[in-house]
Amino acid sequence: MDFSAHAAGLLFAVSALLSWGSLSFFIRLAMKGAPLLRTTAATSTLNGALVAVLVFLALPASAFAPKLGRTWALLPITGFFMIAVSRLTYYYAIRRIGPSRTIPIAASTPAVTALLAAAFLGEPFTVPILLGLLCLMAGITTVVRAAPALPSAAAGLARRDVLRGYLSAGLTTLNWSASGVMLKAIALDVHPLAASALVIWIGCGFAWALALAFGPGGEGGGRIPRASWKWMLAAALCQTIAIPSYGSALARTYAVNVSAITSVQPLLVILGSHLFLRETENVTGRLVLGAAVTVAGTILILMN
Repeated sequence: MDFSAHAAGLLFAVSALLSWGSLSFFIRLAMKGAPLLRTTAATSTLNGALVAVLVFLALPASAFAPKLGRTWALLPITGFFMIAVSRLTYYYAIRRIGPSRTIPIAASTPAVTALLAAAFLGEPFTVPILLGLLCLMAGITTVVRAAPALPSAAAGLARRDVLRGYLSAGLTTLNWSASGVMLKAIALDVHPLAASALVIWIGCGFAWALALAFGPGGEGGGRIPRASWKWMLAAALCQTIAIPSYGSALARTYAVNVSAITSVQPLLVILGSHLFLRETENVTGRLVLGAAVTVAGTILILMN
């Protein structure tokens, strides 16, 4: 492998890591006092607008023409689950339990994908995969059991809300895993960037449908605070940078290198939480240990 291409691939992987890691903080700030569904839909719309500019500059119109009937069926399904639903559960989890507890769970997608592939696609279930899954289970259990260092960090949150946050993080993992398989199938028929753009645009429509269906007020609707818009734009920019960076990294270096770099996201987010969100994210030794074990488990599976 050409050294310069390899080095560029690693830099793109770091770009994807930083973009995804920053996204969780911007969403946390955007969600303060904002309605969940409408904010999710508006952020996805900003993401779709930025992606439209990107693909206009990078791709011809012919790149968006699916050739297989299967692709036409997968596009709305993937858009609904990957954008409208998974972003909703992801943002809800970040709002309830914070980035440092959401990310170690949600970022374990490769492990769930490996397990699903072994169960339904007949792919080999090796010892490294088993060890990785055991590490992930141990790490996630440790994260869930890592109570805040100070009782004030959990003030105002009912146990029911915390449980819902963890369940939403788990649902995000399952959703991303299944949606990732469908997105890969779409990308075999159209350009990968075009596939991502189509899924985002279709998902925006579904996200707004959910927001409007729940009516005004509460989690479903209401006015988005003016202070949230700058954070929503920053989050949308991160989403727009992350996927092209990840794809560019995969095109230039080995997939295991890219995945190993991006899987470090939980530890990066915990560091950021400690530095920038001290009042709301009480980082403890147990939390760091749990995140480190989940990272080790993910890397074990990816290196299989």
